[in-house]
Amino acid sequence: MKSMNLQSRIQWDICTIYIEGDLVNIKSQELQAYVASFLNDEHLKAFVLHLGRVEFIDSSGMGVIFAAFKEALKQTKGFSLCQLNPHLASTFDKVGLHQIIEIFDTEEEAITNFK
Repeated sequence: MKSMNLQSRIQWDICTIYIEGDLVNIKSQELQAYVASFLNDEHLKAFVLHLGRVEFIDSSGMGVIFAAFKEALKQTKGFSLCQLNPHLASTFDKVGLHQIIEIFDTEEEAITNFK
């Protein structure tokens, strides 16, 4: 299992969170706390989770992403994903999250969507 690394960048009022590694079980809680710290920032209007370096995600990782999406909606903030590898895209497709959460090929497309 590959360790997880989290970083963020704020551009205008949009926060991109970069996730690297496997998004599984206990690491999902770390992501949940990290995302929550930004969701509570009243100056931010949208969030992009950059999944370009996520190699594997399990059900707990999916749950954290969906919970963050629901919280963003509750706060009337935008939320999207970008740069999913083919395996992740297939996984999101199988569980139907691609019909609920917007997914973009690039970070630039995701950010432009919220400008």
